[in-house]
Amino acid sequence: MEAVEYRSVIKFLYLKGQHYTEIHQEMVQVHAENALITVRYVADISIGCGDGVSIVVVVVVVVIIVVAVVVVVVVVVVVVVVVVVVVVVVVVVVE
Repeated sequence: MEAVEYRSVIKFLYLKGQHYTEIHQEMVQVHAENALITVRYVADISIGCGDGVSIVVVVVVVVIIVVAVVVVVVVVVVVVVVVVVVVVVVVVVVE
């Protein structure tokens, strides 16, 4: 079977309401030799990437978002530390 055919069948079953685990089990029973292909296509379609967007793209976007959040948190922590140090220095100087 061609990759396009796998994707079409998987997408049809998914849109029909079958859960991705059921789709995977059925595809593996019928096409055991290409079980890994069916896993990837079921994952792509079940997360909404059935139109050619690879799950790798989704993972990369999530990683970029997580890194951006971590950078923002680090910047906030640094600003808070600087403010605390300035307040402590001002209090010590005033006394």
